[in-house]
Amino acid sequence: MTEWENLLEIQKFDLELDEIHAKMARENDRTKKFSSEVRKESDLLAQQEEMLKKINLRKRKLETELNEVNDKIRVSEMKLKNPGMSPNVYMSLSKEIETLKGKIPALENSLLEDMEKVEKLEKYIETGKKVSEGRKKQLEDIKNKVSVALTGLKKDEDLVRTQRNQLSFTSKGYGYEVYEKLRLERKGRVIFDIDKPSCPSCGLKLPGGVVSTMMGSGAFESCPNCGMFLHWTGIADGIV
Repeated sequence: MTEWENLLEIQKFDLELDEIHAKMARENDRTKKFSSEVRKESDLLAQQEEMLKKINLRKRKLETELNEVNDKIRVSEMKLKNPGMSPNVYMSLSKEIETLKGKIPALENSLLEDMEKVEKLEKYIETGKKVSEGRKKQLEDIKNKVSVALTGLKKDEDLVRTQRNQLSFTSKGYGYEVYEKLRLERKGRVIFDIDKPSCPSCGLKLPGGVVSTMMGSGAFESCPNCGMFLHWTGIADGIV
């Protein structure tokens, strides 16, 4: 097997490894993405529960305040019934009662609004908890499936890497060193078969001398611009 053929075979293994790694990344992203969604939903549910606590606390304060106002009204109205009360005291108590009664509509409206909010939030939280439990079970199912998929991909990776390493033992020339350097700089294909005088990687129109050398020797050449390996597979005349 020639050095060029060796490099092509090594690249085939490297491209397989690239694809395996891409699949691993996609599997891991599935778990990360779903975990993030479940966490956000859980955080939102916790926020709603915290809001419910605050509204319930405010509602209890409103109920207490409303009861206190009504109690004061009752006490003042009872005082009005006392005989021998002076007109000034009577007028003062009457004014106080009217002031207290004026507070009741606002308190009742606020209390009603909070009661409606509590009812809506309780329904939302109840539904949210059921959904959250389902989503957590779904996440565990996804984690299990991803784990199985990653185990299979790891076996594929080990097999391909072993084959690649075995072949690399017989490829220790300059071309292999350049190839390894290119692969460290970028993923994907670094060796290209060409039948036209241009580089598929960067689009450079190749100088006639480079194409002539490839045609004459059958060996590979580096693109003068991007350094990718090029191998001529086109016709050997009529191009330069």
